[in-house]
Amino acid sequence: THGWSRVVSKLLLKAAEHKQFSIVVLEGRPDAGGAKAAKTYAEAGIPTTVVLDSAMAYVIEKADLVIVGAEGVVENGGVVNKVGTYS
Repeated sequence: THGWSRVVSKLLLKAAEHKQFSIVVLEGRPDAGGAKAAKTYAEAGIPTTVVLDSAMAYVIEKADLVIVGAEGVVENGGVVNKVGTYS
Protein backbone atom coordinates (compact mmCIF):
# COMPACT_ATOMS: atom_id res chain seq x y z
CA THR A 1 0.00 0.00 0.00
CA HIS A 2 1.07 3.58 -0.50
CA GLY A 3 0.51 5.33 2.82
CA TRP A 4 -2.79 5.34 4.70
CA SER A 5 -6.24 4.87 3.23
CA ARG A 6 -9.33 4.25 5.33
CA VAL A 7 -11.00 2.30 2.51
CA VAL A 8 -7.93 0.19 1.67
CA SER A 9 -7.48 -0.51 5.37
CA LYS A 10 -11.01 -1.87 5.72
CA LEU A 11 -10.53 -3.99 2.59
CA LEU A 12 -7.28 -5.53 3.78
CA LEU A 13 -8.45 -6.14 7.34
CA LYS A 14 -11.56 -7.92 6.03
CA ALA A 15 -9.49 -9.97 3.57
CA ALA A 16 -7.16 -11.04 6.39
CA GLU A 17 -10.11 -12.75 8.08
CA HIS A 18 -10.16 -15.29 5.23
CA LYS A 19 -6.75 -15.20 3.50
CA GLN A 20 -3.11 -15.21 4.53
CA PHE A 21 -0.91 -12.57 2.92
CA SER A 22 1.78 -10.09 3.79
CA ILE A 23 1.85 -6.36 3.17
CA VAL A 24 4.54 -3.91 2.13
CA VAL A 25 3.66 -0.39 3.22
CA LEU A 26 5.38 2.63 1.69
CA GLU A 27 6.24 5.33 4.22
CA GLY A 28 6.68 8.94 3.29
CA ARG A 29 6.51 12.37 4.80
CA PRO A 30 5.07 14.69 5.93
CA ASP A 31 1.99 12.74 7.07
CA ALA A 32 3.58 9.43 8.21
CA GLY A 33 0.58 7.61 6.74
CA GLY A 34 2.62 4.50 6.10
CA ALA A 35 3.56 4.22 9.77
CA LYS A 36 -0.11 4.47 10.73
CA ALA A 37 -1.04 1.82 8.16
CA ALA A 38 1.77 -0.52 9.22
CA LYS A 39 0.75 -0.29 12.87
CA THR A 40 -2.88 -1.07 12.01
CA TYR A 41 -1.99 -4.12 9.90
CA ALA A 42 0.64 -5.46 12.31
CA GLU A 43 -1.79 -5.18 15.24
CA ALA A 44 -4.27 -7.24 13.18
CA GLY A 45 -1.64 -9.98 12.81
CA ILE A 46 -0.84 -9.32 9.15
CA PRO A 47 2.90 -9.67 8.39
CA THR A 48 3.92 -6.10 7.51
CA THR A 49 7.09 -4.56 6.09
CA VAL A 50 7.67 -0.80 5.98
CA VAL A 51 9.75 0.62 3.13
CA LEU A 52 10.55 4.24 2.32
CA ASP A 53 8.47 5.43 -0.61
CA SER A 54 11.68 6.27 -2.47
CA ALA A 55 12.46 2.52 -2.54
CA MET A 56 9.18 1.60 -4.25
CA ALA A 57 10.88 0.68 -7.53
CA TYR A 58 13.01 -1.87 -5.66
CA VAL A 59 10.14 -3.66 -3.89
CA ILE A 60 7.48 -3.43 -6.62
CA GLU A 61 8.90 -6.35 -8.60
CA LYS A 62 8.23 -8.62 -5.60
CA ALA A 63 4.56 -7.58 -5.33
CA ASP A 64 1.67 -9.63 -6.67
CA LEU A 65 -0.84 -6.81 -6.21
CA VAL A 66 -0.71 -3.07 -5.58
CA ILE A 67 -3.58 -1.27 -3.86
CA VAL A 68 -3.77 2.48 -3.38
CA GLY A 69 -6.53 4.67 -2.07
CA ALA A 70 -7.70 7.79 -3.86
CA GLU A 71 -8.41 11.31 -2.74
CA GLY A 72 -10.96 11.42 -5.53
CA VAL A 73 -12.12 9.82 -8.77
CA VAL A 74 -13.08 12.16 -11.58
CA GLU A 75 -15.79 11.78 -14.20
CA ASN A 76 -13.47 10.40 -16.90
CA GLY A 77 -12.15 7.69 -14.57
CA GLY A 78 -8.97 9.50 -13.57
CA VAL A 79 -7.73 9.15 -10.03
CA VAL A 80 -6.51 11.99 -7.84
CA ASN A 81 -4.00 10.93 -5.20
CA LYS A 82 -0.99 12.26 -3.37
CA VAL A 83 2.38 12.74 -5.02
CA GLY A 84 4.24 9.46 -5.43
CA THR A 85 1.33 7.43 -6.75
CA TYR A 86 2.01 6.49 -10.35
CA SER A 87 -0.59 5.11 -12.72
